[in-house]
Amino acid sequence: MKFLTVVVSMVCLFSCSLSINKVTVTHFDPSRVIARVSLKKDRVTYSIGSAVLVDVVKKTDHHELLFMTAKHVVKEPNGAYPTVQFFDYTSYYGKELPVVKIIHHPDGLDLSILVVHSTREYYPILFSKSPLIPLIEVMAIGYPADVGLVTSLGLLSNPESRHDNGVVRYWICTAATYFGGSGGAVVERESGNLIGIVLMIGYDEGPRGEAIPLPNLNYFLPIKFVVQWIKTVRKSRQLV
Repeated sequence: MKFLTVVVSMVCLFSCSLSINKVTVTHFDPSRVIARVSLKKDRVTYSIGSAVLVDVVKKTDHHELLFMTAKHVVKEPNGAYPTVQFFDYTSYYGKELPVVKIIHHPDGLDLSILVVHSTREYYPILFSKSPLIPLIEVMAIGYPADVGLVTSLGLLSNPESRHDNGVVRYWICTAATYFGGSGGAVVERESGNLIGIVLMIGYDEGPRGEAIPLPNLNYFLPIKFVVQWIKTVRKSRQLV
């Protein structure tokens, strides 16, 4: 699938604000904060998904990178264990980084944190502090269909009526994604700041009862629901 021709839009995003005395430019490169997740065993790939670099813990001799993804991406079939890869615009994918630990959400949400060790310095994605408002422009960024890093543009729609564990409410946006996009990012178009993690897409029923995916019905979990969990993991001894 790597030889399919795809258009990866918005490779580097810029937001500029002008004033009389200065120009402020904010640069957002998704290839540095959004990674491809693979589960492999005996050279067989069981699962492909996406993950977002949400925190970095600096140690004496290495950095602990904390990626957030959807739990269903990293279930461990037959002992397979995940790796993450950042997108490389010259060689398609960069080096595979092995995941040293998986931490699942304690309340059963479809979320997991992947811990990766690296001697190279990385910086996590910035979180949005703005309220979620319908009709603002957003982007979904991830690795759908394993064709590389793909960005799609859409609108923030509305909170979905269902709740997870009676507490967390998903939101819907129209930025398209597909299989492999789970665990990817939904970000503000203007700033590139993270507003949520992609967890699933909607489905319709076909004439024979088959499930028809609806890529533009993108369900994501707002990041505000998991900020405290990230802080707890960072401060706890769950890291290695």
